[in-house]
Amino acid sequence: MTLRHPVSFMWLMVSQGRFMSVRSHSMMRSRYVFHVKMGMEAWLNKTVASHDNRFASVQKTSRSFDIKLEYVAALVRFIS
Repeated sequence: MTLRHPVSFMWLMVSQGRFMSVRSHSMMRSRYVFHVKMGMEAWLNKTVASHDNRFASVQKTSRSFDIKLEYVAALVRFIS
């Protein structure tokens, strides 16, 4: 049985009790954004640590860290 009509498909989902509510979807989305943020932070810390090892001057590292923070903040704003 092929369902070409989206409304009948949705009604089938609702009648079978498998319809995912909007709330749970938004919760899943926020959890995804949270995981992306955590991954970004871990990557950022690793990158900055490698910069600390490479450069002796802390000033250079903190400047690049600020630039990366701006980039990550913009990326997170774009995702969410």
